[in-house]
Amino acid sequence: MRRATWRDWTPGTRVVVRRLRDDLPAGAPTGTLHGGEPPFTDVLGDVLAVDDAGLTVRTRRGDVHVPAAAVVRAKTVPPAPPRRAPRAAAPGGADARHEGGADARHEGGADARHDDGHDHGRTDGDGPDRSA
Repeated sequence: MRRATWRDWTPGTRVVVRRLRDDLPAGAPTGTLHGGEPPFTDVLGDVLAVDDAGLTVRTRRGDVHVPAAAVVRAKTVPPAPPRRAPRAAAPGGADARHEGGADARHEGGADARHDDGHDHGRTDGDGPDRSA
């Protein structure tokens, strides 16, 4: 029985393809042991087309054609997980407790809080004396 290869994939199949890089300058050293560039890169996405010349994969950054001679390894992978929804903004905005420059937890107190958001000592007698 013949083992299935990337040539048997149908459009829509989610895959990862390890390929030889074609973006390295001629004569550039490869292999990270000696400070060179990695000779391979991976392409992750959905197959658009397969033919004798290679395959085309739709990635997040666009369509990538991988020539047949550049394919080193290839395999199918599970579907991408659903993308998470963006986090909702906090009610009143992120700086709601610093409204007007005073810390809302110490209303009426003279909080020695600077624009950098760090407590640099208190002047309202509510905390330890740090002036010594």
